Amino acid sequence: MSDSFPRRRSRRVFRRFVTITLALLPAVASASPAAAGAICVEDGDGFAWVFPQVKLPAKAGKAKALHGYTRSAFGQIGTATGTAVRLTGGDYEIGVTVLRWGIDSVVGATYIGSVDGDFAGTLLRENTFPPQTLTLGEIDCDDVPTP
Repeated sequence: MSDSFPRRRSRRVFRRFVTITLALLPAVASASPAAAGAICVEDGDGFAWVFPQVKLPAKAGKAKALHGYTRSAFGQIGTATGTAVRLTGGDYEIGVTVLRWGIDSVVGATYIGSVDGDFAGTLLRENTFPPQTLTLGEIDCDDVPTP
């Protein structure tokens, strides 16, 4: 009889440990700052810009690389690469080079501008006269088909 008492106690301790661990696991996973999400915006030309797995810098002055793609409603696909820098007010300065593959050609442009944490804002196209601006508005990433 003395042999079964430690065994029952160890099982009880083990069950309690597993119960507590399973109860805390969702809270720990959702609070993880390392989690990266997708950011999707649409420009004035009807192209969706998708940046999957974006982890933006949290401290002012820090920069992070951006990698994504663009997609039009009629099937043009391209790449979007660049850098986002965190400003002291919480917004970001971004520089993005976009290459779009159309039916007949490749069109490339570089944009620089200020956006918020969802990348909604205004960008200025480099090397154009007169200067051309591009407005980005937030969209739902589920509405953009993957290439």
